[in-house]
Amino acid sequence: MEIALGPVGSSVTDWRQMTDVAHDQIARRAYELYVDRGREPGHDLDDWLTAQRDIQSAPLARRR
Repeated sequence: MEIALGPVGSSVTDWRQMTDVAHDQIARRAYELYVDRGREPGHDLDDWLTAQRDIQSAPLARRR
């Protein structure tokens, strides 16, 4: 069952797919930050938040 979210015709399934893609992109970027720092533990939240900011501020064309 799909539920329409708005006039654009988006559905819950579409939203979940976009969220999954964003989550994967953030996870990859956070891992890059971890590796770049020499795999030093203890900065996972900082890496995640930095990665999230990087991904969300990137132009849409670069995110894909």
